[in-house]
Amino acid sequence: MQVRQALKQLGIRKRKVHYWSPNSSIRLKILESLANAGLDDKTMNKYQLEKETGLPRQTVHNAMIYLRTQGLLPKSGWVQVAKTTKTRAGLLSAEYELTQAGMKHVALLTNNANLRTRLCQKLNVNFQDLLTEKTRRSEAFVDSRLSQIRPILVSYRAPPGFKYILTVKADKEGKVEWSESMLHRRPNPMSDRRKLTSHVSH
Repeated sequence: MQVRQALKQLGIRKRKVHYWSPNSSIRLKILESLANAGLDDKTMNKYQLEKETGLPRQTVHNAMIYLRTQGLLPKSGWVQVAKTTKTRAGLLSAEYELTQAGMKHVALLTNNANLRTRLCQKLNVNFQDLLTEKTRRSEAFVDSRLSQIRPILVSYRAPPGFKYILTVKADKEGKVEWSESMLHRRPNPMSDRRKLTSHVSH
């Protein structure tokens, strides 16, 4: 019961935190396109992003869901709806732009030095200050995640059906991507029994 209450206080609820993450090249293609458009005071819809990036429609659609929420927290994403327009067919079409956080993110990740410089000028920030801010945010985020799972790791106890999965992968250049899922649901007794048997047999 104490563990359950601690988890509730720490914000671990019945949810999946991270369900799909576009890889870094997909993210960067979309974000750089929006960044270049924004520097010219323009916005882009999904169709324009498809044409600009060469990515499939469904990939752009899924990626925009992720980028608008940063994959984790609603209303804290890198992309936002700037305006809504009507197409010739009378359908509504959302026009997107980068948030300030999105511009900072692109400035930190892009290999395009000119784009990085223009974004820093627009943000009126020094690139080194962005790196310092990123490190500080990353440390705070990691500390937050560790504080959430610490009670479970220390007590070896968790609510029935609780599952936390963290995946960390590095590409050929050593750049790291990670994803996580945090679930809390009532388990299937039969499936649990099969897993336990399999574990014991090995």
